[in-house]
Amino acid sequence: LSGIAVTMIAQQIVGTLMTLPPAVRMLDRRAVRLLSRADTAQFFGYAWKVQISGLSGMLQLQKDQLVAGRLLSAQESGPFGQGSNFAMQIRMLPLNALAPVQAMLGAKVGELGAHDALPTAVRLQRTWVRLMTGWCVLGTPATYVGVRAWLPDSYAASATVASILIAGA
Repeated sequence: LSGIAVTMIAQQIVGTLMTLPPAVRMLDRRAVRLLSRADTAQFFGYAWKVQISGLSGMLQLQKDQLVAGRLLSAQESGPFGQGSNFAMQIRMLPLNALAPVQAMLGAKVGELGAHDALPTAVRLQRTWVRLMTGWCVLGTPATYVGVRAWLPDSYAASATVASILIAGA
C-alpha cells in the first residue's frame, strides 16, 4: 500500500508542478484582493450546483455497488465489485470519442451556424447510436468471456454481473 500512496502523492506533485508555474506568471499584484460580495455570491451560486452535479455523478456511477453492498454478504459483494468495476471501465471507454465529436460539431456550428449544422449533428447522433449499440451487443459476451478468463473460478459471478451491467448501459 505504501507504493500506491507514494504514486498518488507523486501524481499530485507532478500535476501541481505542471499547472502552478504557468499560472503564477499570469498573476498581477494589483489583481490580488478579496472577492466582492456580489462576486462571492455569484461564485457560490454556481459552485454549489457543480458540487451537487459531481455528487450525483458519483452516486450514479456507484449505485450498483451501493445497492449490492447493502443487499449482499461480504463474500458475495467482492465478485460483484470486480464485475461492476470491469463493466464501468468498458462503459466509459466509448466516452473517449466524445471530445473529438464535440470539437467537430463545434467547428461546424462555428463555420455554418447552428441551423445549417443541424444535418451534421443528426448524422453524428445516428452514427453514435449505431456504434454504441454495436459496442453493447459485442461487449456483453466479450465481457463475460474476458472476466471469466481473467478472474479465478471463485469469482465466476463477476462475469455475469459485468455482462448484465454492460447490457444495461
